[in-house]
Amino acid sequence: MHESLLLSDVIVTQTKKEALFINKYYKISKEKIKTIPNGANTNLLNGDEMLIKDKLSLNEPYILQVGRFDKNKNQINVIKAMNSTNIPVVFVGGPDPMELEYYEKCKKIANKNIYFLGWLNNDDPLLASAYKNAKVVILPSYKEIFGNSLIEGGIVGANLVATKELPIEELGIKEYCYTIDPNNIQQIRDVLTYAYDSPKSNNTQKLFLKLFSWESVVKKYVDIYKQLLYE
Repeated sequence: MHESLLLSDVIVTQTKKEALFINKYYKISKEKIKTIPNGANTNLLNGDEMLIKDKLSLNEPYILQVGRFDKNKNQINVIKAMNSTNIPVVFVGGPDPMELEYYEKCKKIANKNIYFLGWLNNDDPLLASAYKNAKVVILPSYKEIFGNSLIEGGIVGANLVATKELPIEELGIKEYCYTIDPNNIQQIRDVLTYAYDSPKSNNTQKLFLKLFSWESVVKKYVDIYKQLLYE
């Protein structure tokens, strides 16, 4: 890893936190490191609203979490928080091969308002439908660097609930996210319920498309290549 970093002309990180880590522990010059956020899939905007409704026989708004099931992703505290409500919660993702028992435990304790879709391919129309119809998208992890699923939620204009570990201020999305302590089940319930009952903001989608569409992100990469080619 260190040799690869030394040989590179430019290193691109998704956040300043990663850049600082590489500078501190690998002794790489800050001038060599550029920070560009990851891009999000704008095809999610074309999701067919009926697919998810027909799949789950669910016609009311719901909360969505997307990601593999493991202790870090913290689905179990979301389930514990929302089990006592009537609010539907939909999970996309299957078990981490190293934590199969975690997935089974989540399913075992879940009440009837909790839905499990399992693994879906990135281009599966059902995934786009799940995002398109979500009232709230949550990312309650203990550790996250960037949080693609939250950004994808913003692309479709959902209300967003984020772990306090995410660098939402650096990413420029702080005012569009409700934050939670991933250990605080009562807070997770209160914040999710508030986000669920709140109207969506028309500005969320506009901002996220501006910051995270691949059209805007790729341009930053192209600028770096041009700079290297003409130096």
